[in-house]
Amino acid sequence: MIGLMQKSIRLAAAAALAVLPGLAWGQSDGAQCGRTCLEKFVASYVNAMARHDPAAVPLAPGAVVTQNGVPFSLGNGIWQTITGVLSQPQYISDVEAQQAGYLGVISDAGTPAFFGLRIKVERNRISEVETLLTHDGEGGPAFEPQGFIYREAPYIRDVPLPLRSSRDGLLAVANQYWDVSTSSHDGALIPYSVDCWHFENGMNTDWERFFFANEKGQLNRPEYQPQAFDGRIWTCAREAYLSTRSWKDARDRHFLVDPERGLVLNIVTVDVAAGGGPRAPRSGPGGAPAAPDPIEGPGAAPLGLSAAGMRAVSGRDYADLHFELMRIVGGKITREQDVQHVLPAGGP
Repeated sequence: MIGLMQKSIRLAAAAALAVLPGLAWGQSDGAQCGRTCLEKFVASYVNAMARHDPAAVPLAPGAVVTQNGVPFSLGNGIWQTITGVLSQPQYISDVEAQQAGYLGVISDAGTPAFFGLRIKVERNRISEVETLLTHDGEGGPAFEPQGFIYREAPYIRDVPLPLRSSRDGLLAVANQYWDVSTSSHDGALIPYSVDCWHFENGMNTDWERFFFANEKGQLNRPEYQPQAFDGRIWTCAREAYLSTRSWKDARDRHFLVDPERGLVLNIVTVDVAAGGGPRAPRSGPGGAPAAPDPIEGPGAAPLGLSAAGMRAVSGRDYADLHFELMRIVGGKITREQDVQHVLPAGGP
């Protein structure tokens, strides 16, 4: 199974790279760069990165470039280590703000990694570049790149006109999510659709969390006790309650908004208290000592979760850089695709 997955990833990488060389930098036909123009800028940027050719990027004088919140120069960081593109891209085009984004899976020194990108275009040059790069063990417990490659990358589509929200409406929903997630942590207060799905570094944590807990015999723990939201137990609302209880602040919020596709790319740094996940009860059945907590305690990782990722968030305060893509239809969040990278507490 693992060998088949690795072969599929190699084939996906070859197919993705095969189409990249034909791309060209977007050229606007006036003062504004439209959707097609913005997507060409993003695709051409990734193409230049995959070819290790920073000189090909039309940077504006004084352009600001960061990787995981830290300033760097093109040609350094991921530009030196990328070895392929493993997924179809997801593009987010914010024509009003002249910004564009990208989520995907790349091969970094031969290892799958999630890659997020935001660029700002001014006068056919790139004035801002913000990137997120996260490997297994660097973005929290969840890490399932094949989940993005095979079921998430092709998902994007236009929202029917009657169900579209305004730019302000999309921003209001996104900000409500971060406000609730750092205060009451009550997922029922977040406007989720009944069929919402939440993905974290490629893993569907709404439902797969349940199956992993069942595999480990942990469904009797308080945080897994049934609590219905919108008539269902395991939903995005439940995931918000389980995942955000240690979140203290959501700062440096900035957004890319694509009303035609109902998309908001949330770029946010979250301050998280020590033990950033569900806590085990003080004792087990009959007063026996409780089993080690899968996030905070020692021992093997639950099926499908990364042991390295759990160690990255255990026992200390930290910060999380999020590139979280929300799809909002009819004023409700129908899908969350969250890519994370763990940072030291308070940084950057």
